[in-house]
Amino acid sequence: MRAITIRFPDDLATDAQLESRSAGESINQLVVDAVAEALDRRRANRALARMSERIGRMRQQGRVGAPSEPLIRELREGHGRRG
Repeated sequence: MRAITIRFPDDLATDAQLESRSAGESINQLVVDAVAEALDRRRANRALARMSERIGRMRQQGRVGAPSEPLIRELREGHGRRG
């Protein structure tokens, strides 16, 4: 494990100390968890942006049809079934 130094504004450092004490964990664990969550969120946002760009390109190329949710809902409710 690597040690790094991070500078916090005084009020944020105080809040982090209070939060970590009330949660019964170290400030280190609080920061590690917060950074991990932030990285996960950023990665997810980038993935969503890439998917949105692909869908946009596919729409321009005419490769994306109507949304399938209404059809799936109808089939689940028994509408449109044969037999």
